[in-house]
Amino acid sequence: MPFWTEEFWPAALLTMNEVLWVISQSGGGSTAISNERHVGPGSSITLNHTPISGTLKAYRGGARQDPGGSQPDYTLSGATVTPLSPLLTNEVMLFDYNY
Repeated sequence: MPFWTEEFWPAALLTMNEVLWVISQSGGGSTAISNERHVGPGSSITLNHTPISGTLKAYRGGARQDPGGSQPDYTLSGATVTPLSPLLTNEVMLFDYNY
């Protein structure tokens, strides 16, 4: 049986400029992005879409990053993520969010 059947649609897997996306429709008409990948170096990251408030999950070196508290691991403004410390060369951050 082929993988791409109506049973699995509308999920799609895309690769583009070192970004791996897994896209699926979620309830309420939003689209879910899983494992959007960004590779350092860099002091800020521009996501491919602006996340719906409260949906962004960030991972750095495999560890979930905390956006809250007095010393957040990152800040989010629109589609721009600014890590507390810049990404090093070849360091990876992954992002899951809805838009």
